[in-house]
Amino acid sequence: MGRLPKSEILCDKTGIEPRAIIQALAAYKPLIKAHMIVHFPTITGRQFQSRLQRQLVYPSLRSELLQAETLFNEDLQLKKKAVDVLKMANDYPIVLSTGHASREETYQLIDACIKYNVRALLLNQPAHPLMGLKAQELKEIARHDFVWIEQTLLTYLLGHQSKEDLTEVLSDVPKVIYSSDLGQTNQMNVKAWFDFTEKLFTELKLSEKRKDEICRENALAMLTNH
Repeated sequence: MGRLPKSEILCDKTGIEPRAIIQALAAYKPLIKAHMIVHFPTITGRQFQSRLQRQLVYPSLRSELLQAETLFNEDLQLKKKAVDVLKMANDYPIVLSTGHASREETYQLIDACIKYNVRALLLNQPAHPLMGLKAQELKEIARHDFVWIEQTLLTYLLGHQSKEDLTEVLSDVPKVIYSSDLGQTNQMNVKAWFDFTEKLFTELKLSEKRKDEICRENALAMLTNH
């Protein structure tokens, strides 16, 4: 269990920039054999009050670091550069991640992935209120062989997800990848997360096979098998 290697699509004052993927691949791909995860924007500017308290290490860079960006244009369609990234996915060793896309953006992304034959799309924190997808919806989405589903412990700990939905996702939804998304200094450390996870999995009566799938096997398959 742990964090996956990833590359962020850079969002500057011009928006999503596909060239950032090329730069990241040139710098890091020689160092790792796995595909790189490329996140669409996680700072969207949408009206949502986070329950996390964050402190910037370099406050003077606030205006540069917190540029909001969405996948939709003013016509509620995927932006051209977002589509350009989808088209790149077949030519480069990358896995696309939805970032904090909305529900509507996510469904359009899935349709576009089918159109452009994208080989891997990770739904990033789908239970988060900005996306708001429940276990039953995820089961339907998981029928697409290119879709992978992240389940973070933090989403549940922040109260964004019910215990019932968490249980169903971890127990029954296909192609789930379990992660922490912790990391703030006031949150549990790695050992505490491991201990909490072991107790949770025992409580949910997950089989050893299922635990291996959601903690290791699915992540490896997503990063290497396409």
